[in-house]
Amino acid sequence: MGNFIPSIVRQAKLPSPSPIISKVLELLYIPDTDIDELVDAMKGDSGLTAKVLRSANSAMSAPVKKVGTLKEAVLRIGLIPTINIITATEIANLFYSVPLPYGDAFKLWEHNVLVACLSEAYAKHYKLDYPGRWFSAGLMHDIGRLLLIHHNPAKYSEVIELAKSEEIELSQAEQSVMGFAHDELGGILLEFWEMPGDLAKAAYGHHKPFENVDDYGSGIGVCNQIANDLMMGEKPKISDIPAVPVEKLVANAAEMFEIIKEASGFSPDSDS
Repeated sequence: MGNFIPSIVRQAKLPSPSPIISKVLELLYIPDTDIDELVDAMKGDSGLTAKVLRSANSAMSAPVKKVGTLKEAVLRIGLIPTINIITATEIANLFYSVPLPYGDAFKLWEHNVLVACLSEAYAKHYKLDYPGRWFSAGLMHDIGRLLLIHHNPAKYSEVIELAKSEEIELSQAEQSVMGFAHDELGGILLEFWEMPGDLAKAAYGHHKPFENVDDYGSGIGVCNQIANDLMMGEKPKISDIPAVPVEKLVANAAEMFEIIKEASGFSPDSDS
């Protein structure tokens, strides 16, 4: 962490998140944040407001009547779930821009959303502070992969082939082919963007050995393992913490997972 900023980060073609993300994420670090502060932070962003309203009025929210204002929408959905939706719909724009076949880009996005939802469920299960921070950290844990793909899509294809042929971790193949692994690069990028430190910790640490339940890298790493197995159609195998209630985490993450996917508008059937 810290002072070394490689040229791949300084010259990144990856679009940085909208300024509103920084404002919204800051609210997760303010005790007793209220709805009016979130509404105020979103003033002028009609696109995001529309997405929050759509989520509040969707069948999944089981509305008795339609809501027409952002404040009403936040009251219906909840403050932290609304922040999750805002963050995810903005970060989805980065995944839209990935130079991969659209279905592959969607799978990468879906993986990150699943890790985010599992991470929030993980934080709630272990009674950790600010579960919303864990959601955001899970959502951006793989941001370094996007940067590597943007930097050199053809070379990243070599990474994928090497990982498959040698049956090694993707991060090992990245280091071998491109000189950087996505976890290290993601942490550096998030620091460069001046994102909250917990997000960088999650990116740096999600492939490192497990340390503590409340360590962001360790917790996101566990949720990353669960998500990888689920997306491969396998029963999750967690060796780091045998006591992790995987089925409970998956069940608790399921509803938010579907809400976020719907709200982001990012799907393999999209025309974008």
